[in-house]
Parts: sequence; C-alpha cells; structure tokens
Amino acid sequence: MMWSIQKILSYSFMGLLLSLGAGAPAKAAHYEPHILLEVQERAQSVTEQGQTPVVIFDLDDTLINTRERNLRILRDLAAEPATLSRFPAAAERLAEIGPRNIRYLLKDTLATLQLTDEAFVEAANNYWLAHFFTNAYCAHDRPNPGAARYVRWLVNEGATVVYLTGRDTPRMGKGTASNLRELGFPIDGPKAILMMKPSAQGDDLAFKISRFQTIAQLGVVVAAFENEPANINAFQTGYPDALMIFLDTIHSPKPDTPNSMVHWVRDFEPDFR
Repeated sequence: MMWSIQKILSYSFMGLLLSLGAGAPAKAAHYEPHILLEVQERAQSVTEQGQTPVVIFDLDDTLINTRERNLRILRDLAAEPATLSRFPAAAERLAEIGPRNIRYLLKDTLATLQLTDEAFVEAANNYWLAHFFTNAYCAHDRPNPGAARYVRWLVNEGATVVYLTGRDTPRMGKGTASNLRELGFPIDGPKAILMMKPSAQGDDLAFKISRFQTIAQLGVVVAAFENEPANINAFQTGYPDALMIFLDTIHSPKPDTPNSMVHWVRDFEPDFR
C-alpha cells in the first residue's frame, strides 16, 4: 500500500506533537544486529519468487560517518590564516578537536571545547556551511562499520539497493558517486541507484517521500535504513510490510522517536552483540 506525501507528513507531524518534550530518542534497551540477516533472508525469499527485492539506504550517518567530515572541516578552520589572526585562542583550542566532541549541531560541538564566543561561533558556522555540503569534502567520507560489505552482500544476493539521500546533485553529486565507488559500495549498474535532491532547496523528508512510488516500481521493498527517527517512521508508513532499521549513530535534535515496529542497530556488523 502506498501513501500520499500529505498523509505521511501528517502522520509524522502527529508523531512530533505526541513526542514534544521527549528530547532525542532514548537509547534502545538492546540492539538487534540479527535483523541484518533477516533483511538478507527476505531479499532471498523475494528473489526465489521471481521478483526483485529492493533495500533503501540513507547516506549521511547511516552508511556514511559524517563525524569524520566534520572533523576535517573544523581542523581546516583552525588552520585558516583568518582564524589564526582573528581568533588565535579559539584556533588553538579547535585544533584539539576529536570524534568525542562531535555533536549534530555545530554550536553544541564547539561548546564541548568551551568555544561559545558569539563572533567565533558565527564565523565557524559560516565556514562550515560553505564546506560541509560540497563535492570536495564528501569525496573523502568514511563509511560506518561494515556498511560497504553489507550492501555488496545484498546486491550479490539479487537485491537492488537505492541510496536515497537529502544530499543535492549540484553541490555533492560528483563527490558522492566517486566516494561510494572508492569505498567499495555498489554504484555502477542497474542494481545500485543513487537518488539525490535536484537542488539544495526543499525539505529532505518531503523529497524522500516524493520518491516512494518510484522506488516501489523497482520491485518489492523489503527494508529501509535511516538514522533520522522522523524519516524511518515515514518509511514505515509508506512501506508497512518492509523491515525498518534505525541506525543509532547521530541525528537531529528533533523530538521524534522511532515507533515500536522499528529495529535498532549500531552499525552493519551482524555479529549478535
């Protein structure tokens, strides 16, 4: 059953209202790495029935680790002559940044280093905005553990994978494709489809929902992977018979929480931890 964009967004909004005040999703009581194997089993079953299984993956903080991109940007900012001249103390502190400091919001990341001066935060934000959504930086992204191997495994089992991302083609298309290829993700050929926003404008979730029908025409959607609670809930509404998997990595501070039918994992290593 396919749902309209309006209906899915309506349900997402109701979920937002119900969860106001809840803050970020609470950590799952336990993770379910075995669900990664169940996705493969469902894909195999669909293939045996003569149909094409389809698995949907988000990129940033699902398959791809954006902490590394943020680190590169902020370390480059610390080394900029303008930063060294205008904010020497902040530059020295920022040069010490590590993965443990990275938060979803830049101001929260800087706050972990006691960098709260408004002028510096504004300058850092402008620098970040000019670099984060670019081919130059996303071309050197790193994957989350097991991600490339897992996607290759599904494709080898007959699945079509769809990379459905809020990244936009004009600013990040070339860097995204070359990075996925370099990291060993299937990207060339009919079994791997990259769907990106046509421009920087527009809401990421609305764009993804607008592609639901197109994706459904590729075959039987057996699973979707996302790190944003609101997004995975919308996918559950759009594809009620598919497995929904939430990557507990880093996500926006919106108060949405994954619904009770969503499975939680930390990475793509089906090792039953």
